Amino acid sequence: MSMKVPKMAVTDYLKLLRVTKVTASKEHALVNQDIREGFVYFRTSGAILAFKNLLRASELGTQPATEVYRQKKIDYDWDKETDGLTVGLVLERIENIRGPDGGGYYTGRCPSCATRGKDSDSNHFRFNPEQSVIYCFSQCSRFDIVGALK
Repeated sequence: MSMKVPKMAVTDYLKLLRVTKVTASKEHALVNQDIREGFVYFRTSGAILAFKNLLRASELGTQPATEVYRQKKIDYDWDKETDGLTVGLVLERIENIRGPDGGGYYTGRCPSCATRGKDSDSNHFRFNPEQSVIYCFSQCSRFDIVGALK
């Protein structure tokens, strides 16, 4: 006797993720699913539970608890790393800001380079609020960048 495994068409699964506003939860990421011939299969108890939570969130018009937790953790980590600097303030104060690109990164002129009069083009600064990344390709430290933004 074989057990019937729940499955869903990949296109329907992607729609479900969009409806529930799941953007980066690893347990729901398509890359982490068992996909065969255009269907997502939920073969393990963990996969079935995650799928049920996704369906429940869809019915209630909310996000799954794991996605809400992930966002709260991102916000907490961001606050901790930047001493309360808001994403809006960063975007407002960066010269020649562009983005986000497909990976969620913004690009612009490094504020630390600009403050110190260092020659810097508009591609040195990289910023991804979801991953708490603030980086300068011209070797400015995170603390220099955050200090220049304040």
